[in-house]
Amino acid sequence: MATNGQPYIDESAAVVSTLTNDVIVAAGQVISNQLDFSYTFSEVQLQVQSSSGVFSSPEVRYSSGTFAGTNFVGEPDSYTFSVDIAAGTPSYFTNNGLVVMYLAEGNYTLKPFVTTSNANGTAQTALQPISLSVGRAQRINLQSGLQVQLNAPACTADSANVPISGQVFGSNQIAAIAVSVNSVMTNVLCNNCGLNPTFNTTVAVPSIPCSNITVTVTATDVLGATASTTASVLYSPQAPSILACPSNIMVACAGLGGTVVSYSAQGVGSCPGPVTVVFTPPSGTLFPAGTNTVTCYAQDGCGRQSSPCTFTVTVINTNPPAILCPPNLVVNCAGTNGTPVVFHVVASSGCDTNVTVVTVPPSGSLFPVGTNIVTAVATDHSGNTNQCSFLLIVQPSASIELTVTVNWCGNGLQESDNANGPWVEIPSPSNPYTVPVSQAKQFYRAK
Repeated sequence: MATNGQPYIDESAAVVSTLTNDVIVAAGQVISNQLDFSYTFSEVQLQVQSSSGVFSSPEVRYSSGTFAGTNFVGEPDSYTFSVDIAAGTPSYFTNNGLVVMYLAEGNYTLKPFVTTSNANGTAQTALQPISLSVGRAQRINLQSGLQVQLNAPACTADSANVPISGQVFGSNQIAAIAVSVNSVMTNVLCNNCGLNPTFNTTVAVPSIPCSNITVTVTATDVLGATASTTASVLYSPQAPSILACPSNIMVACAGLGGTVVSYSAQGVGSCPGPVTVVFTPPSGTLFPAGTNTVTCYAQDGCGRQSSPCTFTVTVINTNPPAILCPPNLVVNCAGTNGTPVVFHVVASSGCDTNVTVVTVPPSGSLFPVGTNIVTAVATDHSGNTNQCSFLLIVQPSASIELTVTVNWCGNGLQESDNANGPWVEIPSPSNPYTVPVSQAKQFYRAK
């Protein structure tokens, strides 16, 4: 279509995001990841010329480009932009045509076609593919295979020194490269520039705050063909800022898995345009019990960041831990010095995996005969405590043990379970020699 003298535009294209959004979600967690997609487009004008014949209906078909990086709002992005068809003019036979299309930022391979006539009628003829790098909000003019790649910042805070760089591509020697600002030529970068020359320089732009300045680089080859690329640069002398850093936050613990905490802040730029506030960790994070630090900054569409601010998220645990003592224990006395007893006390917390338990007396102590009270205290890292107690009763006991006593005289004492032996020497036997019945042998002899 064409309106008010503007170029004819007839384009069918599609964009497919290849950006992954893998997020591990816990129960009760609020996800703040937005799935909005934002793209910036540039106008590309492809001029098709022929010195050897006529053609009609120039167009670009079956072309695509890709982008992977940080987009114009400062967010990571990855996508493929495909052009099914971008139809141009005129539809009658001539030697000069124009295709106008809008392409998202990325690196492309464009495949131009024209309709030609021959003795058998008409045919669609493919032209040489064109490799093209498309920036943000640019106007790119391609003519006779000549193209200008321009890299320029989306914003600048230094109006006197705006860095630009790029390269001119073509099949012929480049006669000149010139730069204009707001359609006024300011610099001639080179004359007799050679084949596929590069450029890297700075230009001055008007220092009017929040003004969008057009910077155009135009290349002319030795045959007089020209091509240009225009970039829009915003003069924004100040970085964005955060209107107010969030206040410190205190919340009650929600469970062992963490407590979801959300927060927000408003960023403002020195000029109109998108400003996002980036939090680390992001809003909606699961926070453990205790005091956690959050850092945030504002970022404008040019990628510039404000000074960071910090605040704390304190997850408070006010619930005492649960503690479970064993039932009262009854044991028999094992000796006059006390009876060792081992026991276990279990404690847990809904907000702490490292609850400590102290028992008095501790497990494994020697307990005297009688009733002993054992007290256990559980403490979590927030200082909350809980306790329980139980009785440990040591009962007195007595036992009768029969022994065998051997009175002997000689140089040694031997023992055996058979009168015919074999006999085993008893090392250093006492006299009389006493042994419990359970350990005694059937026969003893002196030697």
